[in-house]
Amino acid sequence: MLGRRWTDGLDRLPDQDIPTHWLTRIITVVPLAWIALQCLLDALAEQPRPAPVIALLTLVVAAQMAVVTVGTRCRTNGQLLAILCAQAALTYLPILWYGAPWARMTGPLAASVLLVNMRGVWLVWSLVVASSLGIAWAEVPFLTAVSYAMYTVLAGWMIWGFSRLSSLVAEVHAERSELARAAVTRERLRFSRDLHDLLGGSISAVILKGELAHRLVPAEERRARQEIAAVLDISRQALAELRVVAKGYRYPMSFAAEQESVRSVLTTAGVDVTMMTEPDRLDPALDAVLAIVLREGSTNILKHSNAGNCHVTLTVSHGTARLVMVNDGVVPSATGQHGGQGLANIGARLAEFGGRTEAGVHKDGLFHLVAEAPLWLAEPPLRLTEVPLRLAEAPLPLPNCRAAAVEATGGRESAPAWGRSARNESKRPCTPESCSPRMSLWSAEHWPPSWSWRRI
Repeated sequence: MLGRRWTDGLDRLPDQDIPTHWLTRIITVVPLAWIALQCLLDALAEQPRPAPVIALLTLVVAAQMAVVTVGTRCRTNGQLLAILCAQAALTYLPILWYGAPWARMTGPLAASVLLVNMRGVWLVWSLVVASSLGIAWAEVPFLTAVSYAMYTVLAGWMIWGFSRLSSLVAEVHAERSELARAAVTRERLRFSRDLHDLLGGSISAVILKGELAHRLVPAEERRARQEIAAVLDISRQALAELRVVAKGYRYPMSFAAEQESVRSVLTTAGVDVTMMTEPDRLDPALDAVLAIVLREGSTNILKHSNAGNCHVTLTVSHGTARLVMVNDGVVPSATGQHGGQGLANIGARLAEFGGRTEAGVHKDGLFHLVAEAPLWLAEPPLRLTEVPLRLAEAPLPLPNCRAAAVEATGGRESAPAWGRSARNESKRPCTPESCSPRMSLWSAEHWPPSWSWRRI
């Protein structure tokens, strides 16, 4: 429904320009009507039969408006040339009956010539102006004939200017619609990226922790309770992240907290983790992005490798923060060719900071994930829909479990060895009585928060 409301609002937005668009058309018709009225009065002075004069003038005005309309919608000049030839015939043939007074209609013809995109347009326009001078000079004095020619020039330029104004308004109308659609598409992509980066790992962690607790219930009741408590903590965290993303705010993640969570979950998975990070305090925005990179890296280790060792290094030197994650146990999917979008997402986030990311298997057979970002550009440009926020109190504590296990979307999951044995050991489905989903959801919804928002 939200997407439908956005679409409906987008369709209504350009309609506010419709009165302006039609106003430019009316302004174009006004000088045509004025010229036609003058020509009508002069022609009636020669031959007092208004019906044929009115019919001819109507056809000339219709041809002129057809040139304006077709010129704004048609990419080829074939139709324009056909209409221009018809207008030329309606301009010059009636001169045989009405004489010099009809020469005023060369003004709209001159405007139509300028509206056609063809070679030699100014030569044709000059011939039209010269024809008005010659036709008038045949019946009136030379100075009066010159005034006819000047009338043709000024009327042609005026009608051409108003016609171009109408065309430009139509182009701006279309461009505004395209820009609005592009803005909506960009915001949807941002929302999708935030959902993937913030909620993908949490939701997957809930699933895997539930499987682990289900396996441990018969043998280790105490640890099973701990894992169930961890599931509740992750559920509350995911719910908080969902609320933040839905409002369009940036989620203030902490690299230090994410570091402890990643260390815990990788150790639980049997991975020997070594972390070397400098104590320098980073800008909160850059710190949050590096935390997302760390989360995505740990997700890829668990999902796309059989790693036994992982080395994480965060250094700050020469005004650049550099995060490096190296792991062994590489399988083909760890080369970044899987269908997930996690690496692309973190690359886009770092690009907002003027940074970059690299991922791939080096010659030593180890998978390297490198993320770099300059410290001088700490905060990317704010979007119109975003409001800068920060935590008034301590951030939401992360549970002693894996905060980002696998991607919520992406390629086919390749479970590590410790997960396969857990799933193969017990095939009993999770029933409402044993898992209590209603109680878990109620606890996640009504658990008292330990933090609150405050505007900067």
